[in-house]
Amino acid sequence: MDSKTIAKGIRRYELEESSSFFLLVETFICSVMIRVYFESWAYFGLSLLFFFAASIIRPLALIVSIVFSLFWAMIGVVIGMAFLESFIVAILFAVIAFVSSLGLHISGYEGLKV
Repeated sequence: MDSKTIAKGIRRYELEESSSFFLLVETFICSVMIRVYFESWAYFGLSLLFFFAASIIRPLALIVSIVFSLFWAMIGVVIGMAFLESFIVAILFAVIAFVSSLGLHISGYEGLKV
């Protein structure tokens, strides 16, 4: 192996590691929100269990990634409409947020592979 291949592997490992940390934090925040909404620790535990099982089952991981990315897109719309008061900018922010978060989620699931 040459040094370029090793450097590329190291960069990919670092990206997957940071993406998987982002995914774990997002999963924890979502589980906390579920716990607060339903006022039950059982729902918190079940949601954590579901999200970790979803990281193992590839089709389910893709569905969860799309749902999380849609939430980030909605945040982009809110930022565009609330602060910049422009519908076009809101759509642009939503598309950027969706595509970038979907990429982060997919690379995060690559980092979580067992």
